[in-house]
Amino acid sequence: PGTNDTFVGGMHGVLLGTTIAFFGFIGFDEVTCLTMEAVNPQRDIPLAVLGTITAVTTLYILASFALVGMVPYREIDDQEGFGSAFRIVGADWAMHIVMIGQILIVLPAVVLVSFLPQSRLLASVARDGLLPKLFAYENEHGNLTRGILASGIVMTLVSLLVPFQDLNDLISGGILLAFNLTNTSLLMLRSRGEFAPLLVGGYVTVSAVLAMYLVHGDKNVAIMVVLGVVAALCVAGMRHCTALALEAPATAFVAPGVPFVPAFAIFSNWFLFAQLSTSGFVQVGVFVAIALGVYLVARLCGMIFMEHTHHLVNDETDIWESDPSEESGSSPGPPGARSDGVESPSRRSSTVEIELS
Repeated sequence: PGTNDTFVGGMHGVLLGTTIAFFGFIGFDEVTCLTMEAVNPQRDIPLAVLGTITAVTTLYILASFALVGMVPYREIDDQEGFGSAFRIVGADWAMHIVMIGQILIVLPAVVLVSFLPQSRLLASVARDGLLPKLFAYENEHGNLTRGILASGIVMTLVSLLVPFQDLNDLISGGILLAFNLTNTSLLMLRSRGEFAPLLVGGYVTVSAVLAMYLVHGDKNVAIMVVLGVVAALCVAGMRHCTALALEAPATAFVAPGVPFVPAFAIFSNWFLFAQLSTSGFVQVGVFVAIALGVYLVARLCGMIFMEHTHHLVNDETDIWESDPSEESGSSPGPPGARSDGVESPSRRSSTVEIELS
């Protein structure tokens, strides 16, 4: 940075730090994943999200002021900020308290907050047919035991085998990507018209290209203007598609400022996403590829299962319609039915087998 630079590391350093620290704000999206646990979700969830964002932002700012107030920023250990700062100023007792608190309180709390909604989220996705039904299984107490066990095994293996510094970009990039998927879903949900998917998809693509070009491109003004105009036209088109009356219950929470707020959020997230390192892009790409692979395999298995079930039901229907008793003059009925109208045990067993299939 130049001598007149206001920020240490320049604006690039500020944006890079914002991207790296973004995983600290995952608490509020964990809150939204626990909507089913809320007594009054229409009121509680918006308040919880706003309260979480406010608390995290305030604590981050106060902690940063305290840290740079104790020691010069060049002497701060990026692996152990507060511990090294207390050691430098001679407060070893405070350093030990911080380290013990991180091990016994902070890390378990972070793991619990991250792990708590995971099973609920996977269960919702599994009920929609996008993941195996294993994740939607509940025991007699309503606990998602199999989903919790599967998630715990994966998280334990990742924590044992992958260093945290290699996960830093993956966590931040994955969160930014998830936020963009959420904003895109909001635009699709609130848009009407045959051109709505094209406009939403076009804006998401153009805004990503524009953000990458602003960070890594040669800053050609003409190219930036063209991309900006195309993005603005997409937003204008989405505004027309969302101008239709929104049918929602009076008690439901409706996101304000659509499509402008989610459109701005999508571009901002892409701009922060562009600050990631090359290894971060690779890690996010591998993660997305694995997620798509799991999704495609689950969908394929679900389609095969549904087709198999459909054939079983059709075969059962054909058996009912081609009852040989009609040829002998007897009263029609399904195979195995007695003349007095009481279903025989063999027929009941066949019905049970079809229902279980």
